[in-house]
Amino acid sequence: MATINGISVFVLTEKVSRSTESTSHPVEQGIDITDHTKRSPVTVSLTGEIVGENAPAVLKNLTELARKGNLITYIGRNIFSNMQIQSFNTDHPYTIAGGCSFDMTLKEIRTANSSYSASANKNAGTQQIQSDKESGTKVYHTVKKGETAWYLGEKVYKSQGSSVGFITSNNKDKVPNGDWTKLQVGTVLHVYNKK
Repeated sequence: MATINGISVFVLTEKVSRSTESTSHPVEQGIDITDHTKRSPVTVSLTGEIVGENAPAVLKNLTELARKGNLITYIGRNIFSNMQIQSFNTDHPYTIAGGCSFDMTLKEIRTANSSYSASANKNAGTQQIQSDKESGTKVYHTVKKGETAWYLGEKVYKSQGSSVGFITSNNKDKVPNGDWTKLQVGTVLHVYNKK
């Protein structure tokens, strides 16, 4: 048995991937020079089964963790914290009554602490509101210097039901190359839906 944020699941296989990325640049004579190496986030691929009387509740809770993009702690043959469920697929064969088999991919989430302090945030980015009949009222935020998606999702708008996952998934087109650590000042981001 393994646990995901304390939720027990039966894990059959656990594949851990660790890699690094290197950048190389050509020189006038000789071979290319590698000038920078960085560690890529750890990914964990799981396969297993959700069984037992509480299988529907376990499935619901895991689906909710994946949907919200919450940070999780995985304890199995390996232990990882600050992970996020990147994919969660289920198969419901007749051989597993009331439960399912699953495959899941977890990815390590590494965040940098912002040098921006909460006390200096008295003049935080402006909020703009736009009504949408299907999803409620959309609330937007204009990025100020030093703000990150993590800061907005975890510190500024979490109490309104936002999260880092919500902000990143609803604003993919506004961040060049998907680098959420470098938000441009003045960028308008969809930060949460007001019901």
